[in-house]
Amino acid sequence: MLEILIEKANKYLEMYENGNSPISDEEYDEIIEQIAELENKTGIIYPNSPTQRISNNSNDGEVVHLKKMLSLKKTKDSKELEWKVPFIVQPKIDGMSVELIYKNGKLTSVTSRKNGVTGDKKILKNIPKKILSDKEIYSVYGEATISKENWSLIKEKTDYSNNRNLVAGILNSKDEHPLLGYVDFLAYSDIDESDEVSTLLYLKKLGFNIPETLREVPEDLLAFVEKCKYPTDGVVSKVAEKKNKDKLGYTNKHPKWAIAYKFEDERKKTTLRDIIYKISRKGTLCPVAIFDKVEIDGTEITNASLSNLNILKELKLGIGDTILVEKSNMIIPKIVKNLTNSDTYQPITECPNCGGKLQTKDGVLFCDNNCYFLEKISYFCSKNGLDIKGLSLKTLKKINTINPIIEYKDLYNIDFSKVIKLEGFGEKSVENIKNAIEKSKKCSVIEFFSALGLPNMSKGRLEKLYKNQSYNEFMTLLKGDFTSYNGFGESIVCNVHSYLKENENSINELSKIFSFQGEQKENKDGIKFCLTGKFKQKKSEIVKEILEKYPDWIEVKDVTKETNVLVIPSKDFTSTKVEKGIKNKCKITTLEELTF
Repeated sequence: MLEILIEKANKYLEMYENGNSPISDEEYDEIIEQIAELENKTGIIYPNSPTQRISNNSNDGEVVHLKKMLSLKKTKDSKELEWKVPFIVQPKIDGMSVELIYKNGKLTSVTSRKNGVTGDKKILKNIPKKILSDKEIYSVYGEATISKENWSLIKEKTDYSNNRNLVAGILNSKDEHPLLGYVDFLAYSDIDESDEVSTLLYLKKLGFNIPETLREVPEDLLAFVEKCKYPTDGVVSKVAEKKNKDKLGYTNKHPKWAIAYKFEDERKKTTLRDIIYKISRKGTLCPVAIFDKVEIDGTEITNASLSNLNILKELKLGIGDTILVEKSNMIIPKIVKNLTNSDTYQPITECPNCGGKLQTKDGVLFCDNNCYFLEKISYFCSKNGLDIKGLSLKTLKKINTINPIIEYKDLYNIDFSKVIKLEGFGEKSVENIKNAIEKSKKCSVIEFFSALGLPNMSKGRLEKLYKNQSYNEFMTLLKGDFTSYNGFGESIVCNVHSYLKENENSINELSKIFSFQGEQKENKDGIKFCLTGKFKQKKSEIVKEILEKYPDWIEVKDVTKETNVLVIPSKDFTSTKVEKGIKNKCKITTLEELTF
């Protein structure tokens, strides 16, 4: 999942820099936030991750924003636009978010929103170069955009697919773009964030264009935005008075006093041409619809996953049917409706790999001969599994030719004296694989079960059930009735039970190879450690380092009488946990000086 999101984000960034972005800045930020959350959760950070590009330093044309430019929380429920206190409603202008900085009334910088902390320098023409302000430093926030009228005049002269992409292309140009004069700027807030109405009136007095503003939700939202002279992608609602905004405050991602209503995703008609089957990460077959090319939100799409046979059946598909396609949340292609409903398509019954009979369970296709087991092993070894570096599916298939891998434990009994004789395997690569396999034996209970790919059980779902149990305790929980936990219905529980009924013995045998981190019964030294404060590294990375050095230690989240070691970022660091540590007489040390 992480690799897919990174690939998607980097593709969007490249398209954005070339003025051809299919998504808005805020939607790009949402993907970045998902990547950051997964990186924090897994401790895995790839060099090509877009989070590694973000810098808080001002250099090479970057400017630090005077205040963080947060994104807005989104909704598709128009009822959420109403507040219990006075509020305003505006069209959500579709363009590029920009900050203007004035010093002593003179414009000193125009910067894009970028990551919300720093922005790239841009050029804008249709803005006040001087303002009558008594403030030494003053910043204005708004949207750079092109009116619908101007777009209709110039769209034939450009290669851009939509208004927003053209704005990005013009502003990202290294030199002043010949179409720069067509770009307008609509201001919607300033650095003070006072009462919304007084702020807008002040901005208008300074010479800025402002969006149409209402003090109630209009009956017809679509008509409200359609009459706007600029392109829109929704409606924004904000609490009007500063005292109420201050009470509501902010999250790390967005202000709690504002929300953006997004209209339904754009849908296009097309014709279904074929249904093919791809192997999923868990060794099952996933149907994929192939259809005539359509363009949605500036990108061309030709296929959409159907996930399982239940969805295929619900859509009553047949080759040649007319279907409606959308990009769910402007990202994932999806068939939302079949306009023909021929219901003539019959799913395959034979395995395309070995010709064996296919079985169906809860709409999921799998081969009777388990011929996709190497795909399961590949997932077990992947970064989403136990991160056994060097064991890709391609490598596993090579090894399987001379050292059959028919169950998980075979992975830990590979005869490397045979492997090294295979083409493409040298001493160093074989040694690296051996070390990675050995390292994987020390993992958490959650990582182990997640790598197995239990049906309907993502790592996130497993974490909801996990309360620091031992392996045996967690296995007992999974074999029991866990429908009382939020989000776990009878169908999920039944699927897990069926899986364990078939595989419990082999899983238990496999578990004997592992030393599970965090199991107190295996903690011979009884050392419990806790981290507090802000470190240069991610805490997940530090914990990993400590456990590699002291595999029998246990991380705890708070300081108690049982805590032995408290790790702090610097010698002069203080906090309530440090006070507890002193009181409970535990060892307090920096990471650099950590010994026990």
